[in-house]
Amino acid sequence: MKIAVLGDSFLCEKISSATGDAHQISFYGTGSEIASIRGGFQEFIVKSRSSSSFIETNADSIIFSSYSSPIAPSESACSTVAFFLDADGESSDSITRRCLESASALALVKGEKKKSRQILFLAKYVRTAGSGMETLYKTARSNGVLFFKYNEASYSGGVLTFKDGDGEYLLEGASVVQPQEESSSYEKLLSLCKMPSAGFFLHPSLTLRRGVYAVKPMSGLFGEIDAQISFILGDLASQAEPLSYAQVDKDKCAACLTCMRVCPHGAMMLDEGGSSMRNLNKSCFACGICAGMCPAKAITMKAASAPALKLGRRKLFYCENCLNASDIPPEIDAEALICGGGVEMEKILKCSSLYDTVSVASCFPESCRHGDGNAKALLFASRCREYLRCAGADEFKIKFFNSSKPLR
Repeated sequence: MKIAVLGDSFLCEKISSATGDAHQISFYGTGSEIASIRGGFQEFIVKSRSSSSFIETNADSIIFSSYSSPIAPSESACSTVAFFLDADGESSDSITRRCLESASALALVKGEKKKSRQILFLAKYVRTAGSGMETLYKTARSNGVLFFKYNEASYSGGVLTFKDGDGEYLLEGASVVQPQEESSSYEKLLSLCKMPSAGFFLHPSLTLRRGVYAVKPMSGLFGEIDAQISFILGDLASQAEPLSYAQVDKDKCAACLTCMRVCPHGAMMLDEGGSSMRNLNKSCFACGICAGMCPAKAITMKAASAPALKLGRRKLFYCENCLNASDIPPEIDAEALICGGGVEMEKILKCSSLYDTVSVASCFPESCRHGDGNAKALLFASRCREYLRCAGADEFKIKFFNSSKPLR
């Protein structure tokens, strides 16, 4: 499978390491050299700029992210390293988390320079709300990071000046880390992938478009990026032919583009001649919006011939807050948990030898009543997949999904 990766080189290295030779990876950076992306799942066409012309390449799937790697401890040899946040307004949650992680890592560097190194964390707004945020602050403090909440601050000419309630401070010769919000590059990636600027996540990795995935930091837990990449590769491997899709009557279609504008999944586009619309069957979710909005009534929903499903024996570990026992089919061996994060990796691995599929269900990130339970569940399932892969077994028999109880 051909995968186009849009984002920091750190993301490309992670995906390449996880896939090995199983997939062909094309890296396009943060999207500055990409002119357009068209098509859908298994038939994307990425148009990129070269020195003097444009090149079009095919891709089956797209993975994008604004997440960049934390600062490696070896990259800073200065005796003082200052993380300077909130210079142009309150820093985002992801920026704060990443700086806390990096500051903690730098504070733990072993060697001769550790004794003389000071790690400072300067912020105007102390962001503690959010899953796992207080733990990150606590860990950084215990590792030796010094925190300053300033009222005014400026950085120019290699000199950092800041004021707090106790006075004014001048910092010279320090390595100052002043993270920049990546909204412009991220908005560019969203635009290229035809995503709305907000509210497009169904899951930390899934988007409204089939075959388009977003790697997004969730809670700051170690290994969460690896867990999301593992989930993405598993989802790609489990994609099946759609059971139904929209069908366009070319004789009625006026190519008014209404269906293309209203489709939230990017599944409608002009045909090669430009005289009528066509549906990208593998990208279609069969939601019926296009059929309802078509002025010419040229779109109908068509059912595809469904192959016989061989589901085999199935095991499900689920959070009692995300599923009702009565909604689970009786043929599934289901085990309720107080929290999805309480699932034991030993049990998952043991069940993988007894069942054809083992699934872990947890709440959505915003709905977890136990802090990082949902992120832990995803991490544990992904690690079990990794163990199976290293053992030469079928890693994709272990699945993870988010769920919420239906309203009654």
